Amino acid sequence: MKKLIIKSLEIYGYGQFVQRKIELNQTFTEIYGENEAGKSTIQSFIHSIFKCLLSTFLGEVYRTDQII
Repeated sequence: MKKLIIKSLEIYGYGQFVQRKIELNQTFTEIYGENEAGKSTIQSFIHSIFKCLLSTFLGEVYRTDQII
């Protein structure tokens, strides 16, 4: 089975993030910060990308709880 490694996120406009690049460690990444810093927004962004990719490649619309 192949691994999927996310090396970075380039966000051009999602939630509070505009023109933002976030580098991720290949072995472990911990996302932390103050309340309202955007932690949940980053999680939602990644989730949305996977949902879009799955529906595009498999031709189906997936429920949110089926992705992660």
